Amino acid sequence: MKLHARFDELERRMDKLELSMAEMTSSNRLSTKLIKYVILPLIVIMGALVGIKII
Repeated sequence: MKLHARFDELERRMDKLELSMAEMTSSNRLSTKLIKYVILPLIVIMGALVGIKII
């Protein structure tokens, strides 16, 4: 259960991060795509690795 809560928190943070990034890059569609398909997956992978280390 602790791990599940941790992933919920991670997801919430990512939503906030995505919103702030979308606001910053709303005029520039290309960088929005770059962020969505490159940076966010990296964050997800890092979060998963951190989660695995915590277990």
